Amino acid sequence: MFRESILGQETAKKHIETALNSGKTPHAQLFLDANGYGGLPMALFQSLLLLYTQSELETKKAAGKSGLQLLEHPDMHFVFPVINTAGSSKKTLCDDVIRDWSGFLNSNVYGHYADWFQLLNAGNKQGIIAVHEVKALNQKMYLKSFSGKNKVCLIWGAEKMNDAAANKFLKLLEEPPKNTFFILVATDTSEILPTIVSRCQTLALRPVADADLKTGINESLPEAESLFAIAQAEGSVQALFNHLEKSHASDFEAIMIHCLRCAFRAKGNKSVVLELMEWADRLALLNREEQKAFLRYGVAFLRNAFLLHYGLSPLVHFQSKNGFDLQKLAPFVHHGNFEDLVLLFENGSHQIERNGNAKMIFTHVALQTTRFLNKKP
Repeated sequence: MFRESILGQETAKKHIETALNSGKTPHAQLFLDANGYGGLPMALFQSLLLLYTQSELETKKAAGKSGLQLLEHPDMHFVFPVINTAGSSKKTLCDDVIRDWSGFLNSNVYGHYADWFQLLNAGNKQGIIAVHEVKALNQKMYLKSFSGKNKVCLIWGAEKMNDAAANKFLKLLEEPPKNTFFILVATDTSEILPTIVSRCQTLALRPVADADLKTGINESLPEAESLFAIAQAEGSVQALFNHLEKSHASDFEAIMIHCLRCAFRAKGNKSVVLELMEWADRLALLNREEQKAFLRYGVAFLRNAFLLHYGLSPLVHFQSKNGFDLQKLAPFVHHGNFEDLVLLFENGSHQIERNGNAKMIFTHVALQTTRFLNKKP
């Protein structure tokens, strides 16, 4: 992507440009993008700078070429999580779905893993980067550069490497071919082999300023709706676009409200436990990325209630799509249970990530939510 196509992140852009101009671009760069702040666009931007000179970029831009078109370069290689077809002896490689990947970049470059897996019709499966992909990458990286200049490999979802792939990739990082650059994008370094992280220059992206987010909104959108969307996004371009596209927010809110109402009714009424089990069953039917997205939504929902409880309404940007009055929940989310509730939902997400049994996980979330909400300050 061209520089001006990326919302905000001026500090990160200047860092990349300064390193390039001084000849100090690291052979392994890791963009840590915890919440849709633009990790993939930044990686694409750095890739362009490594493959083309500034004058070449200006000439091609003047000729009407887009940044993504310019990345269809023989020395540009992509690695990303894919889904292996059940029962098939053929192992899926990124090259097998490169057209889908190109479509994803063109339509949803700020998208989450869930968006990519949905495009692949993954269902309840989670994509991974397997060892056979890294073996194929190894062969590509040691071939002579087509242009006689740099070779670039962009790895999106570095934390999706399984153990065998991570160890194989580590060997490539330890002895990188000449004029070869690896650009990694991840949401969390805790899921990446520490020795890989230690060999990368890590750049943690910051939330995007509201003024920069506003430039990404269609000018025809009413001012009030634009401001609300920006407030809800909390610096995340991904969240902003999801809100504008009216994603799962309404459904997630309804699911969350149902759990809370059951939790309050369950005190002294054991029959409601069956209803909580049904709630867990409903969530178990979602695919894993949707399940994790719901749990992240739950943390934000509870955080807003907590802020209201302590009179910090200017920091609350919640607007119900189901007529729910968050003020009524606020007295029950306090210093005595807020941390427990947040850890409950965050741990649930981590367990889903590790392929835990979804029904058991959400049953635990439902029962513990009941216990914590009925806890006194």
